[in-house]
Amino acid sequence: EKVPSDDGPYEDPATNGKFYLRYTGSDPIVDVQDHLDENGAIRGVRVATTDRMFQGLDANVAEIVLPNVSGFATNVDLNTFGGDLAHKVDPRYRASKSNEVDYCSTLNAADAENATVWLYLDRSNLTYDTYGGKYKGPAKNVYVSKSIGSLTALFSSNTNLASCDISDEGGWTGARSMFSNCTSLASLSDRFASFTAKLTDTSYMFDGCKSLESLPEGFLSEATALAEATAMFDGCKSLKSLPEGFLSGSTAMTSAFQMFNNCTALTTLPAGFLSASDIKDARYMLYGCESLTSLPDDFLASAFSLETVHQMLRGCKSLESLPVGFLSNATNLTDASLLLQNCTSLASLPDGFLSKNTKLTSASTMLSGCKSLASLPEGFLSENTNLTSAYEMLMGCTSLESLPNGFLSKNTKLTDAGGMLSFCSSLAAIPDGFLSANVNLADASNMFQRCTSLMSLPEGFLSNSANLTDASYMFDKCTSLVSLPDGFLSGAVKLTDVSNMFVDCVSLTSLPDGFLSANTNLLKTRNMFRKAAKLCGEIVLPASITDGKDMLIETSLDVASSDLAYDYGGVDVGSGKGRFAFVIRYPAENVSLSTYAKTVNMHWSEHSKVVMA
Repeated sequence: EKVPSDDGPYEDPATNGKFYLRYTGSDPIVDVQDHLDENGAIRGVRVATTDRMFQGLDANVAEIVLPNVSGFATNVDLNTFGGDLAHKVDPRYRASKSNEVDYCSTLNAADAENATVWLYLDRSNLTYDTYGGKYKGPAKNVYVSKSIGSLTALFSSNTNLASCDISDEGGWTGARSMFSNCTSLASLSDRFASFTAKLTDTSYMFDGCKSLESLPEGFLSEATALAEATAMFDGCKSLKSLPEGFLSGSTAMTSAFQMFNNCTALTTLPAGFLSASDIKDARYMLYGCESLTSLPDDFLASAFSLETVHQMLRGCKSLESLPVGFLSNATNLTDASLLLQNCTSLASLPDGFLSKNTKLTSASTMLSGCKSLASLPEGFLSENTNLTSAYEMLMGCTSLESLPNGFLSKNTKLTDAGGMLSFCSSLAAIPDGFLSANVNLADASNMFQRCTSLMSLPEGFLSNSANLTDASYMFDKCTSLVSLPDGFLSGAVKLTDVSNMFVDCVSLTSLPDGFLSANTNLLKTRNMFRKAAKLCGEIVLPASITDGKDMLIETSLDVASSDLAYDYGGVDVGSGKGRFAFVIRYPAENVSLSTYAKTVNMHWSEHSKVVMA
């Protein structure tokens, strides 16, 4: 209707009286554009402003779509509601790319509490490139109309966007990279719940949206067709929680790769999260979620096809426990490398953890840095007979005091145990049978490095490791290690490297008879006994050693008494050269002592002696 007003924006040519146009209906959704005739007029009046157009608005009206404001001369939104808006309403405006910002000015203060102005986005607002249409404009609040053909990368890298609403009539099935790197995006309208029901691909949808704190209720709760969600929330550092039902019915999902990677504020996951999804790839899914304290009981309960959980929970430093049966149905799982690395609050593992994952081949660095982990469940990894790598698996588990009976005693395919228990400073003993069947083990380097509480090794340890080649740094800084079992390394006929093996083993007093005599392929012994100050006995290096630098076996026997050699029995060097606590005999035909002395830095005490064999 025409409302007479002395300060009205329009003038009646018949009466010279001024007036404004006001909507008096009660439709829930009002699109002013639909009421304009071909000349842009209502009731014969060409619309040039929305001044007081919705003053006294009926309470049933919830959404308003304003006409194209591109030709309007004033900031038309200022008095759209005339200062008496009494209920929540969403006004949206149309504008050309050159005039979008004009209608984003602040509403009348009396109306601003109940109304947020949105740009009504249609194709005219988009910039097109080879990947499709993108919105690059200045509007902070944008409503996506059903006229938009594709949502792929629609707002990608738009740092102005703060909030988004969307039509529930669009019929879209993909939203890949829709809001990627929209660093100011903080909220989504409730309409996004119904919009997501048809989606099949949400990969990178919110990647880098570092201001997004929450999602509307019902978001992705009925996304039964969703298949791909790769890096969907990667880097959403402000996202604190997920709505109930989130992804609970997504039976078609195959990939959750990097889905919540580095969502550092995320504290919990809702019940049912991914409980029905038979995904194959969960790599990095919750990597770096440092505030996450627990997982729902049914998490990944239907992931029968799951193949990899590489780094899935890495860096979840607040995670205290895992649900009973965690990953028990993932019978096709092959890769659990770095799964729980640096989960520094994790105190225990559930009984049967990974016992049904018999196809598992890699557990490398799986639990490294779990400094609160005090024990492992009985039978841990005993059924995983296809395991090939345990590289640094428990490195830095500083609270771990013991290993379960039979630990890694049946894993005949294991080839890499390098650094497996390094820095486990509380570990005092190794169970019988440890690695006893691992005939294919090739790498044991750094295995017990800095296990400062380890005192002894079980009988037969590594005596059958015929394929072992690298034992360098194996007991580096094992300051409590007193002795080695008989036959240690006697079957390791392919062994080439024992350099730095016993560095700082200050409690080691003796070596087993014939130590290294059977290791005829040995090449590197550099610094093998460096600072092993109490070591006594005799070692004969095999003829395979040809390089003087690699032959250096520094002992640095820091002794106080000149009678120490005799206290420990001593070794007669022969040829009237005297007796010494520790004697090393090297292959004279391969390396001359003079060359040896010139090419390496010698640090021998008066109680050790290097002599030609």
